[in-house]
Amino acid sequence: MASSKNVAIMIKNLTVWSGTERAVVNLANILASEGFNIHIISMNSSESDKCPYEIHERVKVFHVGLNPASIPQRVLHYVKFISRTRKYLRENNINVLMGTGHQYNCMMYILGRGIKKIACEHLNYQICPKYSNVVRKFIYPKLDAVVCLTKGDAGNYLSFMRPEKVHVIPNSLPFERNARSDLSVKRVIAVGRLTAQKNFQALIEAAALIKPSLPEWHIDIFGQGEDEEKLINMIAAERLEDYVTIHKPVHDIKREYLASGILAATSIYEGLPMILIEGAACGLPIVSFNCNYGPSDLIQNGVNGFLVDVGDIQGVAEKIITIAKDSELQNAMGLASFEKAEHYELKNVKRMWLELLNKI
Repeated sequence: MASSKNVAIMIKNLTVWSGTERAVVNLANILASEGFNIHIISMNSSESDKCPYEIHERVKVFHVGLNPASIPQRVLHYVKFISRTRKYLRENNINVLMGTGHQYNCMMYILGRGIKKIACEHLNYQICPKYSNVVRKFIYPKLDAVVCLTKGDAGNYLSFMRPEKVHVIPNSLPFERNARSDLSVKRVIAVGRLTAQKNFQALIEAAALIKPSLPEWHIDIFGQGEDEEKLINMIAAERLEDYVTIHKPVHDIKREYLASGILAATSIYEGLPMILIEGAACGLPIVSFNCNYGPSDLIQNGVNGFLVDVGDIQGVAEKIITIAKDSELQNAMGLASFEKAEHYELKNVKRMWLELLNKI
């Protein structure tokens, strides 16, 4: 790598509560703690917006200030973003540029000569529009590296990229792995944006099946998003107001994991869910849909939780009930989760990133 340590990371909007944004802040903080000068370039936020995650003092945020645009306006917005970003890169002597998501990863190709470029993928290859995949197959081989969160997703890039350019680096834990839940609280916790991808309606449907067997338990969902009203109405329609509660996101989510007995995840697709890493680090057994990608990397079926076929609501209910009714199994799975989370500790993920940055 060049002698300078000026790194910029491009993202859609740093100021929303979401796993990708949390992962970007974690990475920025990791590199800043190693002496890098880190810049986060946030397209759809302004100076008045506030990031919900704690940012290291060596990290500078450039709010580009372009509001989300409709499809007809999007091209013009991207042109403005490229122009403003190119100017910022030049003024701040950036020599390593990272993108998050296929739009920003592709735009990197025309941003700044002599800058090393790393495409970071936070979802999975298959969910991208077909036209985006065509563009990626042309542009990505010309970049310096592609970083995927899982081996499964990395395999999608090997058909059109040299293997030495494809790297697997997971998200890191945002907090220390220094405490485990005692699993005494009869609560199932779920965390994430209230969107179609996270599929919380499946968990609410499962709750209706769980309640008769576990009436003393409760399901708490932490998140916000466009599906909030729909999910609240669904809870009411299922007469689960006393059993399922939706909470706003909280800054100290670790405390909530530690006050829970089981973690549930019902996403229909993922990259590598931060909630699984966080919940495992707090010693929670996990019940998750086995979507592409991520859950099968972290969950060993029957050891630290259960993997259920995507859409199998009955299966989710049955596995949660199984864990809740067997304290010995619950404790064994919780301990296995805690041990599995060691791989995602900051020191291990930091080492992977430093190796890549020293290599390119």
